[in-house]
Amino acid sequence: MLGTAIALATAVLVIRGGEVVGPHLSLIGNYLPGYTVSWLGAALGLLYGLLTGFVGGFAFATLRNIAVVLYLRWIWTRFQHHVANDLLDRLS
Repeated sequence: MLGTAIALATAVLVIRGGEVVGPHLSLIGNYLPGYTVSWLGAALGLLYGLLTGFVGGFAFATLRNIAVVLYLRWIWTRFQHHVANDLLDRLS
C-alpha cells in the first residue's frame, strides 16, 4: 500500500505538471535513493514501497510467530507439570 501511494502521488504530480506538491513530494528522495518526481520515480517509489512493506510484514510475522511459540511452550510446560503432579499425588 505504501508503494502504491507513493507511485500514485508521483503519477498525479507528473500528470499535473509538478505545481501542486512538487517541493514536498521530492523530499521523499532523501529516504529513497534515486527517487525523483518523474515516471521513473513513480516506478522506484512502487518498488521501494513493495520492498519496505514486505520486509516490515515479514518482521512483524516473525515476531508474532516467536511470541506464539514461546506462549505455547509455556502452556505445554505448565501442562506437563500438572500431569506430573497428578501422577505423584496418586502414587503417594
